[in-house]
Amino acid sequence: MKTKLFNSILLLLSILLIRCQSPKRETRPNLVFILADDLNKMDLSCYGSENVQTPHIDRLAREGMRFEHIFTASAMCAPTRMQLYTGLHPVRSGAYPNHSRVKPEVKSIVQYLRPYGYRCGLSGKWHIKPKEIFAFDTILPSLTKAAYLDYMIKDNDPFVLFVCSREPHVPWDKGDATAFDPDRIRVPEYLVDNAETRQNLCKYYAEITYLDNQVKEVMEAINESGKSDNTIVMFATEQGAQWPGCKWTCYDPGLAAGLIVRYPPLVAPGSYTRAMVNYIDVLPTFLDIIGKDTPDVDGRSFLEVLEQKSDAHDALVYGIHTQKGAIGSPEQGYPIRSVRTDEFLYIRNLRSEVDYSNAVTVRDRQNYWQSWLRDSSLKEQNAFLTARYIKRPPVELYQVANDPYQLTNLAGKPEYETVLADLDKELSNWMKSQGDQGVITEDEAGSRIPKKNK
Repeated sequence: MKTKLFNSILLLLSILLIRCQSPKRETRPNLVFILADDLNKMDLSCYGSENVQTPHIDRLAREGMRFEHIFTASAMCAPTRMQLYTGLHPVRSGAYPNHSRVKPEVKSIVQYLRPYGYRCGLSGKWHIKPKEIFAFDTILPSLTKAAYLDYMIKDNDPFVLFVCSREPHVPWDKGDATAFDPDRIRVPEYLVDNAETRQNLCKYYAEITYLDNQVKEVMEAINESGKSDNTIVMFATEQGAQWPGCKWTCYDPGLAAGLIVRYPPLVAPGSYTRAMVNYIDVLPTFLDIIGKDTPDVDGRSFLEVLEQKSDAHDALVYGIHTQKGAIGSPEQGYPIRSVRTDEFLYIRNLRSEVDYSNAVTVRDRQNYWQSWLRDSSLKEQNAFLTARYIKRPPVELYQVANDPYQLTNLAGKPEYETVLADLDKELSNWMKSQGDQGVITEDEAGSRIPKKNK
């Protein structure tokens, strides 16, 4: 009798243990992902900006978790967006030049979520190819609260909605630039401080306030839909703004983005993390939240970070830039690769003998680059900031905590030889795993761009 009782108790404990270890119960929350367009995270007040106030984005941060270290693997619009939707790094997906397309075998978030009953909608900026892979069932006609609300309450199916703003992408003509005094703003140290830079910063900051009001409209729609408690809201800055040293580079102001996640049942309000995550991690994280297996992608779920069960995620994050095919590219292109830890950033410029050029230096639509060249002789810092954008060494190494804008190259210093060698090896191994052949891959970039974009 005692043996039977003991066995019964043991069986009961085993069942309870199995239940405790079993996968979480399936849920079907909605997801609203708000994506800015060319925004430096440090230009939001919740990330420390002294020049711009973003009360609605700040409120989102107070109600959720703010990520200090989320990265895109390529600081260009199309590659960044296709990372987000596929969970794949740029070379593996095929979408590594700008205006490019993913390979035919690639799946997007639409294919992953539709079998589970999700409607998948997108509003605003597209910049993804081909349409048969990014086959959103609803394309909202406008970025308005009425359009969002109509989509959210359409039926009882769970939904995913990407709200893709076009701000603060150039030409910086939205919002009220007169609300900012060019003489009183603080010019970031990675920019040449002159009248033209200050005037353009005012225009750029005005677009950020315009974006902040767009976030307000999205949040009002969610609240009015009655689905606020069952809707995950993510806001991301995309990549760096169209300033030298930001977009189109592998420096932190280019690849390091901002991310805020609000989801009352899971995420503690006012929480913060320094865990390093990637855009490619968003897809597997959402699948993890709804209790589904992660597909064969490069990203990994950061659910435990959201739950504050872990304060770490990736030990290394990687970057790639393909200038060939982009506006203003040198004929030979300009391939850049990088790897970053929480302390160091290592960059390889694979065609450092070439003078770098892009839309900023060639088109100069914002009319400040020529003023940088004009004023480069006035101050040593002006000359340095202008020259470093055009002429770069084969390798660069930065201690990011002490040098957030990467202005002091440590490559070549004996005390950093081991760090540089270790990161060089890590970068080579990652490139090999991705099928990235560096210069050869740059030369083949044109094959990834549909002919009508050439």
